[in-house]
Amino acid sequence: VRNFFTAMMRNKYVVLSEISRTVISILIKLILLYFNTPLIGFIIATSLDVFILALGYVRCYSLLFGKIKEWTFNKTLCGFLLRESWPLLLTSAAVILYQKIDQIFIGHMISKESVGYFAVASRFVDILIYLPFILSDTITPVLVRKRKVSEHIYKEYAQSFMNCTFWLTFFASVLLCIISKHLVLFLFGELYLPSVGILQILSFKAVTV
Repeated sequence: VRNFFTAMMRNKYVVLSEISRTVISILIKLILLYFNTPLIGFIIATSLDVFILALGYVRCYSLLFGKIKEWTFNKTLCGFLLRESWPLLLTSAAVILYQKIDQIFIGHMISKESVGYFAVASRFVDILIYLPFILSDTITPVLVRKRKVSEHIYKEYAQSFMNCTFWLTFFASVLLCIISKHLVLFLFGELYLPSVGILQILSFKAVTV
């Protein structure tokens, strides 16, 4: 459903669903925090995030296009999509693996404590990396349409998009690097101060992404 909205250039519904999920999730976790709920409560609440987001997507789809239960399965089209998309599937799997494998290495080669510091820094960077992905999802349908009109126009738009994304993430990375100490202190406390140096280096990962 999310990809459908993106392809139809109806990203505002994706954003509305994701903002709603975030607000509801924060409220639930604040309530759990207030009542000193055990860790398992936060694990369940985090698991519910996906369910809440899915409800938002389904609700928006039902209001605009019809009911999901009216969908039908097309075996031929399914096979075609799998054949065409396997390079993307492999790429996504590789990205997930390379993003997490460093924590496994650190745990085995240094210490579990270091994994904690690295994980804290990584959380901030993951949020920053999400920025170019959102921009990419939004602009891709536009680029595809420009490509159908003219390759020259497509290249101009693609270059402008890459320039914009590069500089936006570069300045965001610089800002994150500067305020990293304040962020870690405010959100995690003095025990996690060793994460600051890691975060200052990792913050520039977003630029290469």
